[in-house]
Order: sequence, then C-alpha cells, then structure tokens
Amino acid sequence: MAQSSVTRAFEPTRLRSIFISVRPAPRRLSERRAILRTLKRYGDIEVFQPLTDPAAFNAVATKATTAQQLVESSPLQFDYVPEPTTTTSNNQDSSTTGAGGVPRDIHSLHKAMGSKSDNKQSFVLSIFPGDTEHRYQVQKSPIYGPWPEERPCGPVESFARNALTQVVPADMAARGLRDWETGGQARKAFDRNPHADRSSLARAIKESRVARRREGERARETRSRGNLLQTVKVSSSWERN
Repeated sequence: MAQSSVTRAFEPTRLRSIFISVRPAPRRLSERRAILRTLKRYGDIEVFQPLTDPAAFNAVATKATTAQQLVESSPLQFDYVPEPTTTTSNNQDSSTTGAGGVPRDIHSLHKAMGSKSDNKQSFVLSIFPGDTEHRYQVQKSPIYGPWPEERPCGPVESFARNALTQVVPADMAARGLRDWETGGQARKAFDRNPHADRSSLARAIKESRVARRREGERARETRSRGNLLQTVKVSSSWERN
C-alpha cells in the first residue's frame, strides 16, 4: 500500500491533465459544478480551472488512470435539472443529490426523454489529454518566488516608479506597489497599447491610482458622516426619553 501511494505521488502532472470542451457553454455556477461532479464520478479531481473561453476547462486528476478513463469515455453527456425555487417537504434531502443540478449517465438519458421538466438541459463533454505546462504557468506568474533583491546599482529609476512614489503611501507594501519593472507591468501595459509612448502610459497609471485613492477617501468620509449622524439620532432619542 505504501509503495503504491508513493508511485501515485510521483505521477507527472502532464499524465493527469485533461482538457474539457463543453457544449453548450455553461452559464451558471451550478452548471459548472455539475460538470465537475460528472468528472468526479470517474475519480478524484485535484484541479478544475475555467479558461477564458466559457466552454473550455482544464482539469488535473489525482491518478493518471482517471484521466485516461475520462479521455477514453469521451464524449460524456448528462442532463442538468435545476432545483425548484420553492422549498417543500419533498426536497429537504436535496443535499444528497447535490445543489444546482443532477448529472446522469448518457445511457440513461433516453429514459428521461418523457420528462415534463422544461428546464432540463443536456451538456456534452468532449475530453482530450491536456497539453498545459502547469509548472511554466506557475513560474511565469509575477508573484511566483521570493521578491528579488535590490540590484547592485540600486533600484531602477523610471518615470513610472517616480510617479508611483508620489501617490503610494509609505507603508510596508510601498516597496512592491511602487515597483513597476520587476513584474513586467510596464511591458504588459505597452503590449496592450503599442502606439502609446511610455511616459503617457505612466501618466495614465498615476492618474488612475490617484483617482482610486481619492474615491476611497470620499467613501471613508461618507461612512464616517453616516456613523456620526446615526450617533446623533441615538443620542437625541435617549434625551427625549
């Protein structure tokens, strides 16, 4: 038993990864949960990640055999039946069926064709071996790993850094918030708008952060005025009594 568990622990992620294409694309959270429950019928799923396309998902199974079985069983089809909005004594045990939908096997789908439920919807899952390099996805994140040490020649003095220094409060998070070079933020902003020069991008960054800061200050002032008004009303009611 111990040897088999050690073997499973060293199964490469690429062997346990799958890509799921769903037709039609799920629109609700409960529909996405029903998709995950359908996958879990074949084994444990460690990661279930929606992609930019609402009809596409990445998943990582606990065992490589689970991923292989899902690929071999593709396509999968199930019925999604949303729970009724009204609560009755007949559905008090809905937790046993799972909130939001009831996935069923494709072989039992034809038996439910005579159902009177108009809200029933069928989903088809096309499952393929995953080609996502998860380690690369993690490593390319700007927040991966320790914060880099200062360069021997000192921090980079750029227009964006100097602009952020004027608006970011000097607290424990200032070092990271003022750094506009380490995480590649300037490059990403320039890629989104390649026709703009870097100085105009930095000015836009500064203006947006100043606007957000002022908006937060106004919100705090509004809340404080409301609390003060509530205190005055309570004091007046006590004096009248």
